[in-house]
Amino acid sequence: MPTLVQRSDGAYIVRHFYQQNATWQIDADGVLFLKGRGVRAGERFETDLFMELWMRGMVYTGTRRRTPVGEPPHGPPSPDDVALRERATTLYRALYHRNLEEAYAFLLPRVRVLKTLDQFKAEFMGPRRSGLTSWKIQSLCSVPMQNDALPEATRFGWVIVDLEIQDDSGARDNLYAWEESWFQIQGVWYWGWRGWQRENVPHKAG
Repeated sequence: MPTLVQRSDGAYIVRHFYQQNATWQIDADGVLFLKGRGVRAGERFETDLFMELWMRGMVYTGTRRRTPVGEPPHGPPSPDDVALRERATTLYRALYHRNLEEAYAFLLPRVRVLKTLDQFKAEFMGPRRSGLTSWKIQSLCSVPMQNDALPEATRFGWVIVDLEIQDDSGARDNLYAWEESWFQIQGVWYWGWRGWQRENVPHKAG
């Protein structure tokens, strides 16, 4: 798993083997990004967070920060990104209509092995029986993925979405530019949901 390391000179690096590189430079924005999710120096964190850093250009090799990955400025999006948008749209529609049985099927297969439908429903609704009342996808992109922690996944997707959540009392919570992780397995995109309640964020590996 990726590890945030602070060198003796005070600078930070990330140790993680990806694309034939084991050591990555990380800029100040990247360090703040990780700290905002509860990751401190010397701690390991989830691979999908590393991929978000990589796509944002916050980790890089050499002396020059790489250009963030995103949809090309000209031309149509890739077939993988089109499929990701369609899949995410179908998921959010199911959540909007509180069809949690349908939404449960979007979770990663390995997650569904450990989490029952009833457990997902309880976690999703929370103690205040919250539900999705509106959503809007702002942007998305995907990149090839090769990682021993999730060898079945061939691509990693990143969806930025605005969400509005309301509980049974009428209280609402808006999550703007919320980052959702998706993983493509055998040509199908699966949702890497980690919770929408703010108390679940930051989320880090134990």
